[in-house]
Amino acid sequence: MSEGIDLGPPVDTAPGLLLSWRGDENSMTKLEMVQQAMAVKGEATAEEIVAFIEQWHGVRIEPKFIPIYKASIKDKQLLEEKRRAAQALAAQASAEAKHEEKAA
Repeated sequence: MSEGIDLGPPVDTAPGLLLSWRGDENSMTKLEMVQQAMAVKGEATAEEIVAFIEQWHGVRIEPKFIPIYKASIKDKQLLEEKRRAAQALAAQASAEAKHEEKAA
């Protein structure tokens, strides 16, 4: 079992500590819950992630779905990294074009 960030007691004993999935304006999706569990638990097994989510949010996710959520999170992170790289490249190209216009 890997250790991550200690958040203290579960939501039942510390209301408002973590966001709840239960339909309020601060609700979390299951994907966000898995992402949070991964951030807290580190490289945890599917069973550890399921146990964390059930303890903190009272939501049961089947362990067989955890790899799908993990892959979705990884894809989302890769997409965001590529988006940032493309924006930086576009900004660099724009700056170079402005520099060339001034030189001409």
